[in-house]
Amino acid sequence: MDMASERVDIRNLTRSLFSYMYCGTNDWYQGAAVLDRSQAESRWYWLTWDMDESFIDGWKTSKGELWEQDALAQVVTADSKTGYWRTTYYNFRSALFSRLMNNDARYRSYFLRTVTDALNHELTSAFFKERIDYYDSMLEAYQDPVPSRDLRHYEASKEFVRNRGEFVRKSLQHRFARSRFSLGDVYRVSFEGLGPPVGYMIGGYAEAGAYTGKYFKGQRIEISVPGGRERQRWVVNGETIEGKILSLPVRSDLFISHVKT
Repeated sequence: MDMASERVDIRNLTRSLFSYMYCGTNDWYQGAAVLDRSQAESRWYWLTWDMDESFIDGWKTSKGELWEQDALAQVVTADSKTGYWRTTYYNFRSALFSRLMNNDARYRSYFLRTVTDALNHELTSAFFKERIDYYDSMLEAYQDPVPSRDLRHYEASKEFVRNRGEFVRKSLQHRFARSRFSLGDVYRVSFEGLGPPVGYMIGGYAEAGAYTGKYFKGQRIEISVPGGRERQRWVVNGETIEGKILSLPVRSDLFISHVKT
């Protein structure tokens, strides 16, 4: 990972590939790699391009519902004999990703954290509700007829994003189980804060007074109060913990509350 980071924007690589995994983009292996030579420390990054094969299953990779497309299989394949991941489509991004996944435990943790953070904090039901409401209003305001095929695709996309996050986690568990690298169970973390005006940072993301997320076994959750006092009191499954930042590994379902000191 350190060697690759000298030449490649690892964050861009990882989030770009995960966008294809999440959206089920069958023909993702397009787009341009860019190096900004005007910047002294510039590294290669990729532009996300031509994702029209998202939210469908043109290549029939799902054996069930539309959203049940194996996430990792969009960009890498697992060798059934060795358990290693290997490249698909002779694509450099896939080759680099598979090497990092096979050879660097720190990168595997980084990738899984990227997935966890995206599903817990970014690709949320609130985010998709805002997007769906926006597109619904566009359809209402549109003056010309919309083909029934496009409307069916739109409705299918709604159903896709409602179910995709949970399936992605299961898909990763299944894919890791078939590889050389085990992946633990998924646990739910529920947090209840003090409410406004108190705000929280959870895993580096600003959250309000209530939060629910899911974590792979052993991943850490960190909760803090920006600008808060050094002495904070947290209750975790009935046990009181004091400290400015609550930081602990997730090895079971957790219920966390922040109480006044």
